Parts: sequence; structure tokens; C-alpha cells
Amino acid sequence: MEESLKYLLDAEQRAQEIVNKAIAERDRMLEKASEEVRGAEKRFKGRIPGIRESFLKKAEERADQTNAEILRRYVDNWDGLEKEIDKRQERAIREAIKLLLDPASG
Repeated sequence: MEESLKYLLDAEQRAQEIVNKAIAERDRMLEKASEEVRGAEKRFKGRIPGIRESFLKKAEERADQTNAEILRRYVDNWDGLEKEIDKRQERAIREAIKLLLDPASG
């Protein structure tokens, strides 16, 4: 009986050692994972200025394109308005000359 108890105590001690090793391994794995996360976070934070600069550059390019398109439309509209003004002015001059030459036609 005493031999059985000694065997069981030894088995319990070996089991406790295995548990302790597993806990230590788990702790090492958690620490390693935490270090990897901190490293990834540091790398990401280091990339933020570049990401921001890239975003701003693209936004500026889009704004420039939009401004160019608006300016092109403005010029097109202005040209159209000038043509219409010229047509109406010519018509008004013709009508005025017609009235001056023949007041009864108006």
C-alpha cells in the first residue's frame, strides 16, 4: 500500500510538473504574440503618415480634375452665351434699322 501511495504521489508530482511546463509555455506564447502585435502596431503607426500623404495626394488630384471640368463647362457655357448675345444683338440691330427705314412696318 505504501508503494502505491508513493507511486501515486510521484505521478501527481510529474503531472504537476507537466502542468507547470504547459503554463510556462502558454505564458511564453502569449508574450511572443503580444510582442508581435506591438510590432505590427508600431509598423502600422509608422505607415500612417505615408497613407495620409497618399490619400491627400489622391484627393488633391480629384479636386484638380473636378476644378478643371467645372472650368471647362464654365468656358463652354460662356462661349454659348456670347454666341447667343451676338445673335440677339445682330437681330436687334436689323430690327432697329428696319424700324428706322420704315417706321410703319413696326
